[in-house]
Amino acid sequence: MPISPATALVILALAPSWLRFPSVWAASREHGFAVAGLCLWLVWQRRDALRARSAPVPVAMAAVAVASIVWWVAIEAGIEVGHLLLSPLILLLWLTATAGAAAAWAAAPIVLTFMLAIPVWESLVPLLQSMTVAANQAVLGVLGIDAQIKETYIILKSGVLEVADSCSGLNFLLVGTTVATAYAWIFASSHRNRFRILITGIVLALLANWVRVLGLVLVADATNMKSPLMTDHEVFGWSIFVVALAVFFVVARRLEDSAETAPDVPPARLSDSEGTSHPRYAAATALALLGPVSLAILAAIPAVRPTTLPNAGLVLGPQWREVRDTTARRAPAQFRGATLASRAFSNGVTTVRLDRYQYASETPDAELISSENHVAPDSAILGTRQVGPLDQSFRLVRETAVRDAGNVVLIWSWYRIGDHETSSSIRGKLFRFLAALERRTDAEAVLLSAPCNGTNCDATYASLYLLVTGRELPRPSDQPSKTQ
Repeated sequence: MPISPATALVILALAPSWLRFPSVWAASREHGFAVAGLCLWLVWQRRDALRARSAPVPVAMAAVAVASIVWWVAIEAGIEVGHLLLSPLILLLWLTATAGAAAAWAAAPIVLTFMLAIPVWESLVPLLQSMTVAANQAVLGVLGIDAQIKETYIILKSGVLEVADSCSGLNFLLVGTTVATAYAWIFASSHRNRFRILITGIVLALLANWVRVLGLVLVADATNMKSPLMTDHEVFGWSIFVVALAVFFVVARRLEDSAETAPDVPPARLSDSEGTSHPRYAAATALALLGPVSLAILAAIPAVRPTTLPNAGLVLGPQWREVRDTTARRAPAQFRGATLASRAFSNGVTTVRLDRYQYASETPDAELISSENHVAPDSAILGTRQVGPLDQSFRLVRETAVRDAGNVVLIWSWYRIGDHETSSSIRGKLFRFLAALERRTDAEAVLLSAPCNGTNCDATYASLYLLVTGRELPRPSDQPSKTQ
């Protein structure tokens, strides 16, 4: 199937997303490569239907423009899942606007299949954990094994097992669904049978994970938590999945019905007056390129050199003096790809450490706000809350209490993106887009940390407040609100 220049142009314009997919898949979702190959095969198989022309869909013109602009915002804001999700949808909307419903009907299954390769499915983890725990609770009750369930924990007499994120079965579900989808498209001859095969794959993938966790619970109960499987059960899990896969192929083979045929799409009209020279075609293509063109224009404008704040905006009054000791804290923070600059200050009561994790220019693999970055490991965090607004400065900070070698350390943190400051990761992403419009590429995480006196952090809180605002902590009746 020859690709028209406009089609090639729209695909090429979305290159920042296409080029990002391989690194995302290689990191944790290897099934994405198989999904991509399946989608390319489907494009070839449905090439005649994709060339169909039918009545225009006016709303698609507006939708493709909005999707293209939102794609651009997601790219600039570093919202990876946003632009990865929108890239195939923009192609679908553009096809709908230029070729009508017939071609869109042919392309929709391809786009839906490609969704398996987009990293949006992590949101299912809590649901899958709950389903796994509920299934095991029911079976353990039937087997007469004494087990208590608390959230994602299975409590036995001999110990406690946690159905962690990695035990939710998401990997099983995605791989099983990918295999079932490929089998359905290659061997099934009707949408009804494809749907039945897909559901079979999903159900067996879920059952495989439930059996895996149940097996671990039974082994833990029988060996008093001493089996090697308690610490290394990856091979055990995938062995069960292979068995489930074998069952799937047997069932799917029975569900095939090669004698039953049904057209996947309405008969295509391959030529009419609505060809590639029609004004609607050019207009839809221009609208689809709004985001990529905006991205290119902004990238061509030189970045503005940032104005460095020596103390990250802190108010260093005469009561503060800089000290050499920068070991005032603790459990290590992580901001991948950042340059760390540290200082320490003392007011005679508390030594406060200032850590600035700075980025001259963020990239997808080295960005300020990321799920991989944290002010302290989860295992060390005792609690976190939002504090502020602080006095009249209206600054909000994120307070994190951390346990380090038996001591409690308070950490106040916030983000600075260009000239914008926030303690919210969501607002930080939006500020990244605003900073891009201002041609500011600099960003940093500011962390203030100080040890408490045992578990009493009142003096530490007061010192942090003084360093940030330059004012003494108000009386209790006037103290700023602390929002959980």
